[in-house]
Amino acid sequence: MITSLSNTKLARINEVLSLVPPLHHGFLGGSLGLLYYYYYAGEALQDEALYDKADALLEQVFAHLNDDKGSLSGYAFSDGAAGLGYVLSNLQQNGLLDFDIDTELTDIDRYIFDAALDHITKTKVDYLHGAMGALHYFSSRVQTPVINQYVNELTAAFCTAAISHDNGIYFLNSSLERLDNKKVDLGLAHGLPGFLLLLIDAWPNVKDKERLEQIIRAGIAFILSQEQPARAMQDEYSSFPCYLELDPHKSFRIDRLAWCYGDLNTVLLLYRAGKVLGTDAYTHIANRLGRQSVGRRDEEATLSKDTHFCHGSAGLAQFYKCLYQESENQIYLDAYRYWIAVTMELIDDEIEKGKYSANPVSILEGWPGVGLVLIEYMANRPMNWAKAFLL
Repeated sequence: MITSLSNTKLARINEVLSLVPPLHHGFLGGSLGLLYYYYYAGEALQDEALYDKADALLEQVFAHLNDDKGSLSGYAFSDGAAGLGYVLSNLQQNGLLDFDIDTELTDIDRYIFDAALDHITKTKVDYLHGAMGALHYFSSRVQTPVINQYVNELTAAFCTAAISHDNGIYFLNSSLERLDNKKVDLGLAHGLPGFLLLLIDAWPNVKDKERLEQIIRAGIAFILSQEQPARAMQDEYSSFPCYLELDPHKSFRIDRLAWCYGDLNTVLLLYRAGKVLGTDAYTHIANRLGRQSVGRRDEEATLSKDTHFCHGSAGLAQFYKCLYQESENQIYLDAYRYWIAVTMELIDDEIEKGKYSANPVSILEGWPGVGLVLIEYMANRPMNWAKAFLL
């Protein structure tokens, strides 16, 4: 019954997506994100029509690249060359695409590396829109000598950019206009937990593990120093602020629970750091914070009011599935199932009301992200699409 219902919801999502051409070729809001969805959905559902749509979109991307029409913007993971490289690498490694990535992307890879290295010196280090997205891409690649050199040089440069603080280290991120040199972001999408998760992803391929361990531990220490008691009776649900202002010092707590921001970001970071660094204390803190999070289910306690992946119910569902895979703790599996049910309940009404009409093909804030979460639920097996988003 649930599988039949999921199929019905997915069919409606696919119908919406079939009616809307992508606005550009970027990963997060354009053709690359849509074809990423179609390839995974085609494989999970054994649907040749979805494969055909994916192939057609990829042909368009390559045609415009070859015609030099500027179909991608810069090097960033979000809408540039790192997003292209990541999508091709991921699909190839998971048997969804036959593509000689090492030969075909040599020049593009060099461009991505040079641009990212330059941006680290300028504090343009954002995961989605800056240098750390390039590291994410290179860490995901099969490690040829050249790719491994890129990983190590970018990691070393990023570690050098760390700013010491009494409580540890942090990084400045000026990739977005709202982030400046007086703010420290504490979210996964643009801030310190995301940066440290990206460094942990790079860990197996980094030669100077001693230096990297120092940075990861110091970054975690800084985050943990910002913990504030959650007081639901006073409508304060989050244990960590959304961001800090440094001069003068002031923390801003927003009670969001989501992929992009919130306590779950720190929970995931602590589980992974606990494993990589062999530190049980991190795992114990993650267990405590995770238990506190699962009871947050209404809009007031989560700020989740729609389905989308970035800060809606689909992203929460996938996040809890990831936490279950990290910890094997049943409470996360229960939370995953709860947020899947919420997502399926919302889909029909959102489609009827034209939700996400500004850009339905956005993978973070439109229907492909929701669809990816549903197809993995229907397949009832781990899939590797969510690694793009550190899950």
